[in-house]
Amino acid sequence: MRVKIIIALAIASIYLLALTLPAGAVEGVIGIGGTTINIPYPTFVAPVIQSTVVPCVSFQAPTAAETTPIIANTIDLGGPALQSSFTVFGSQVPSFSSPNFILQQLTPPSITGFSATNPVFSVSTPTPTATPIPTAPTAGFTVTPAIGPAPLTVQVTDTSTGATSWQYSFGDSTPNSTAENPSHTYIANGTYVITQTVSNSVGSSSASHVVIVGGNSSGPAPLNLTTICTNNLTILAETEITNVPASSIIGNMGLSPAAASYITGFALVLDGSGQFSTSSQVSGKVYAADYSNPTPNLLTTAVNEMQAAYNDAAGRPDPNAVNLGAGELGGFTLAPGLYKWTSGLGITTGNLILDAGGNPNAVWIFQIGSGLTVGSNINIILAGGAQPQNIFWQVGTGATIGTGAHFNGIILSGTAINLQNGATVNGNLLAQSAVTLNKNTITGVAC
Repeated sequence: MRVKIIIALAIASIYLLALTLPAGAVEGVIGIGGTTINIPYPTFVAPVIQSTVVPCVSFQAPTAAETTPIIANTIDLGGPALQSSFTVFGSQVPSFSSPNFILQQLTPPSITGFSATNPVFSVSTPTPTATPIPTAPTAGFTVTPAIGPAPLTVQVTDTSTGATSWQYSFGDSTPNSTAENPSHTYIANGTYVITQTVSNSVGSSSASHVVIVGGNSSGPAPLNLTTICTNNLTILAETEITNVPASSIIGNMGLSPAAASYITGFALVLDGSGQFSTSSQVSGKVYAADYSNPTPNLLTTAVNEMQAAYNDAAGRPDPNAVNLGAGELGGFTLAPGLYKWTSGLGITTGNLILDAGGNPNAVWIFQIGSGLTVGSNINIILAGGAQPQNIFWQVGTGATIGTGAHFNGIILSGTAINLQNGATVNGNLLAQSAVTLNKNTITGVAC
């Protein structure tokens, strides 16, 4: 026997009736129009866990007591609300929360079903609260000051993320520290590496910072590139310059002793003077050894200057560190100085930070015995006022800047320089053989 009950409500509320969708059903409107339909109320499984995500149909009850079946505006997520007449069967109305779609009643209600005239039922599946997935921490810290006379007291400031424990080694004979922001005093002159290792329940991460005790806070004297800088030669090569378009060169380009025919991928247009060409990919001028005077003399002077600067950089004595990081600088922060590697250098496992410590005239010279490799999407980051025109990379053989990497400084290569797809450079590319580009952006510096 069907018994119609009268529901008296003093305040507006939202009822959410959980429905079990048939196989193949999708979210959205599940009932529309018609005269009167009867929907059995689904069987509850007690207790109902509050975090359980279930499809729901929602309607709003009136604000005053009613002696007739409930007249409600159904909430139609797919369109405007429509009026429907609801009759609820059973002996108990369940209590549900609004608007979070979380079931509050933990015992099975005794409602057996309801009927509605011209109903519109909209089904929604609540989105459960996302639980963050734990990740390993990311190491990072600063050192102030990072260069100065002995005794030198440095303050370490942690900038890591996600860490729950810290450990620092200071590169001398003193014990490690587990403080988050330790200070440390170096007594003797020398170059030291502070290494931070941070950990949490998932994993660990490390970063390193070089401290130079007894060093010059400005680093070594800069190299002489007067002709190259005066003539804004962003790229200078001896054998060829090739390009996969489109690249963007801010500044001028020069090639000598090779002829203009060895500059490819730029669609050069020779100027009427015969002294230079132009290209839509170069903001300035393009010079070659076979152009009209005074271009050949200018390029000869520039090439001689490039070779002299290369030899100067390679011959600088008394480096602050030799073979630092065993040839891998990913994750390091370097103070201004002269750094030497007897073979190759890679920056492939993480970014490299060059920190001038607030001195915009600080200089870095890197003496690299063979090749330089910068990994894909690796960044050379400048901090503390560091300037790309004061950073010199003397590379014994070839230099390769990986796909999507960002590089800062002036490369003086004993052979070729190869920029892979999308790499960017703030600096100059000076090669004693070829420069190869592939959709790159090179912004020359005001050295």
